Amino acid sequence: MLIQHHQISWTDQYTYTTTATDINGIKLFESTSWLNDAYRDIKGDYKSYQNGELIFYEKYTDIFDENGQLIEAEFTNVLENKKYHVLYKHIEFDKNNNPTISTLINITEGTIKKMILREIEYY
Repeated sequence: MLIQHHQISWTDQYTYTTTATDINGIKLFESTSWLNDAYRDIKGDYKSYQNGELIFYEKYTDIFDENGQLIEAEFTNVLENKKYHVLYKHIEFDKNNNPTISTLINITEGTIKKMILREIEYY
């Protein structure tokens, strides 16, 4: 069984960091997100650790359309110094115009990065 402790710390009104540690306090994951005036994630970075050593570090910048929908992101694998672009293809939307089915396409390599199916409960 894997037990993780997550801590979210706000640096300011538009920046927060999430840190995950294991039961012994060893860092597993760390990310920082920067938000725009509408509190949408516009850029960030995330790092993964194994046995306390950095094994993955990636940065990204999000691109939105005129309606505020995320349509593309530029990623940089910092450890390998490789860049790639991901296109967000939204297939279905809910009643509040939030995407419920999206495909993320790595347009640099011509591959599907992932498919996202979301069900949002509003209350």
